[in-house]
Amino acid sequence: DKTKYYLRGGEVSREKAEKERKSKEDEKEAQRKEKERKLAEEKKKQFSPENLRAIGKALENDTGVLWSDSFTDVDDDGNCQMHCVWLGLRTLILHYPGLSEPSDKDLGETPEAFREDCFRMMAADNVYQQELVSTFKTYVEDIDGAVLKTLEDFFTLPDFLRSRILETRKKSLTQEIKADYAQWARDYTKSASGHRIVNGRKVYYPLGVSELRAISRLLNLQLHVMTKNSVLEATNKGTIDQVDPRTVSRNYIQVFGIGLPTKRVVRLMNIDENHYHIHLPRPPKQARDPAFDEINYWKPMDCADDGDELPEV
Repeated sequence: DKTKYYLRGGEVSREKAEKERKSKEDEKEAQRKEKERKLAEEKKKQFSPENLRAIGKALENDTGVLWSDSFTDVDDDGNCQMHCVWLGLRTLILHYPGLSEPSDKDLGETPEAFREDCFRMMAADNVYQQELVSTFKTYVEDIDGAVLKTLEDFFTLPDFLRSRILETRKKSLTQEIKADYAQWARDYTKSASGHRIVNGRKVYYPLGVSELRAISRLLNLQLHVMTKNSVLEATNKGTIDQVDPRTVSRNYIQVFGIGLPTKRVVRLMNIDENHYHIHLPRPPKQARDPAFDEINYWKPMDCADDGDELPEV
């Protein structure tokens, strides 16, 4: 045994191997610490007042609009998406009338009327109707039943349509599918345009991405849509109340209508699956405070003090 030990290098070889192993471990640890250091530096730079101010300035320069430093909540009645778009658009053209279009005067004077007007346009819009057809066809023919039951958009559909989808899926197991998806789309559009009464309260069916795409195109709007999680990640804040929406990088925002040649921008945040907040513009004659405050990136300004009347939320 001793002969074999010495032939393999004995104690000297063992110590050499141990040193090499330790050297490799030290090198890996040094690399890990360097990576952590670089990430910390990048994070510090990302959330520095200078960088956040640059993001806010870029937003103002790109849109030609001054924006408020917080989100505004609206009624949680299922119509919040349309309510936010209505309030955002009305406030935009109130303070920046040069961004208005002739068709704006035909839009509803209330969030409820605005929803009806939008669905009237979408009912006549072949692109939107075909997107609904594709969605319903996918729900029936392409998605596994277990997956379908996890989709929030499926469970927010009108009851009659969910039942129709499930019954058609069941029949498809034994017979050829004969579904008039175009009629389903028309039925959904009619049902979703109005309200229903639940426990004595007027409520609406929540809307989704299909409606955002259609509204953006039909109203010639860029819709900047944020989520609660992306906003908190983008600003390194703990709660939405601490967030200045102007400092949310474009990388954390989904833009609908990105190819449209328009400066008409409405910014909203999906606070959870079925509720939205709106990021409102502020009047142009309120100049940004020249004494830049690193804590509160732009001096808060109350639009109501400007003399202009804002639409009611």
